[in-house]
Amino acid sequence: MSEEKTDKKPRNKKDPSLVENGIYQVGPNLYDVKVRKRIKEDPKGAGVQHTKAKRNVRFLTEARKIRNQFVHELELKEQEHLNGDYTWKEAKEKYFEERYKQVSQDQTLKEKIGDKTFSNQKVTVEKHTETWDSMRLSDFKQEFIRNDLAEKLRGYPKSTVKSILKHIRAVFEYHYNKQITPLTHNPCKGIHPWGADNREQVDDIPKMSMEEVSKLLTHTAATNSEWHSIFYCAYHTGMRSGELWAWKWEDIDADFKIIRLRRSYCFQSKKEKTPKNKHARSIPINKSLRRHLMNLKIQADSSYVLPHLPMWRDGKIAIVLRGFQKELKITETSFHSIRASHITHMLLKGISSQALQETVGHADYRTMARYVRDLDRERAIKNITDVLDDDIEAKIIPFNPKKEDVG
Repeated sequence: MSEEKTDKKPRNKKDPSLVENGIYQVGPNLYDVKVRKRIKEDPKGAGVQHTKAKRNVRFLTEARKIRNQFVHELELKEQEHLNGDYTWKEAKEKYFEERYKQVSQDQTLKEKIGDKTFSNQKVTVEKHTETWDSMRLSDFKQEFIRNDLAEKLRGYPKSTVKSILKHIRAVFEYHYNKQITPLTHNPCKGIHPWGADNREQVDDIPKMSMEEVSKLLTHTAATNSEWHSIFYCAYHTGMRSGELWAWKWEDIDADFKIIRLRRSYCFQSKKEKTPKNKHARSIPINKSLRRHLMNLKIQADSSYVLPHLPMWRDGKIAIVLRGFQKELKITETSFHSIRASHITHMLLKGISSQALQETVGHADYRTMARYVRDLDRERAIKNITDVLDDDIEAKIIPFNPKKEDVG
């Protein structure tokens, strides 16, 4: 097939490969297509350059078709931005960008909404609405939002559903209040939360039994796992992941009897911060932990008590834990479940919930009360069928498959 003729116009002196607008010749009958357009995403902004490109297109006529299609798509995109009819993905990004600016500039707001809280809000919206990303704001109807979330949030407590709806509603509200918007109302407004009225009616708190914790710690010690000390200290102290990361030798008294917890760490902002309940607290050190910490101190080469492993830093400690749990054929849980196991096992041993609330740092007793209720429920049903014990000796009767079933 003969080579197609291009326009006889002289090529761009700066780029000899430019055949015509948006089309570059890279070989015989071979072209790259690249179309750029600066689009104002905000009436006050200078605009953002958008690019659409395709490489190694055969023949100039095909390159022209693709170039014209790209021009059309970018014009549509510009029109959508002018109308404010963003995709849900764009709408989320714009809301959280603006929200982050507000939080950063307002010190009172910054103290109220920390980096971790802000990050959790963003992750929550992303997690539950990812399937909406290609939808445009004008596509949303209240019925769709209600039905879609009802399916995704089945089994969630009412308080959690209420919180998720609040964060999603805020995204719509931000765009509804803009000067140019396709929304005539907030489609998430008026959706009432559903689910169990309190946490007593939802699933048990994820945790491991004492036997399972013992298996985990014995296995990680026997295999010389670098995760052993992290899991061991998490169980014996009940500290949160960020508190364990920020834990320093200076926080332990000279006799290795008390931990004075003063700080935590936010894995999202990569910064140290005050503990979750905003106060320092004291944690007693038992004999087993004291022995382990003294041995750790001998080989310590850092001001931090525990090794800052990359998988932990990157928020993947739960994946590591579940890997061990799967190998040991025990309950698969999150890393936070080690703290839940610490609290539950202490309550089982008779430690008062009020004292335990102080050492684990629950600012609100309602959180501790959930553990107490969970434990009471387990105790209430334990061995209740014992009342049906009798002296009848059950007989084992062989099953004869050839015998006709008469009943």
